[in-house]
Amino acid sequence: MCALTKVLVWVDGGCERNGQPDAHCYCSVRIKGRHDKTYRDDLPGMNTCNQAEYGAVLKALEYLLPALDYPGRLDIEIYSDSQLVVSQINGGWKIKDPRLQEIRDNIAWTIMEFAHAGVEITLKQSSHAVSVQKLGH
Repeated sequence: MCALTKVLVWVDGGCERNGQPDAHCYCSVRIKGRHDKTYRDDLPGMNTCNQAEYGAVLKALEYLLPALDYPGRLDIEIYSDSQLVVSQINGGWKIKDPRLQEIRDNIAWTIMEFAHAGVEITLKQSSHAVSVQKLGH
């Protein structure tokens, strides 16, 4: 039987000049599992806070893709302080914005890649205070 490794991930996105054509979106991702690492990245092509929150989840999944090569089973929990993102990705709320739907579809495809490898991914809501503590901002 393969060992189960729990991987905890905290994500947060933000945007300067929200909604403007020259907006600057960015995200923070902290992954705690076999390794503990925090990433901070720009999110080109995104120009709203909600897009940045979605982008943070997508970036986290991209960072986790190499984990598919690890021996053993993975159980990944992703925490976001965005109720909108968690509820829409988990299917509880409808997505009205076509750009958010596009990002959500990319997230769904990536999650399917993990599922085919036997990796379970759960997206949960965290409080803003926990996000600040874990991500340091």
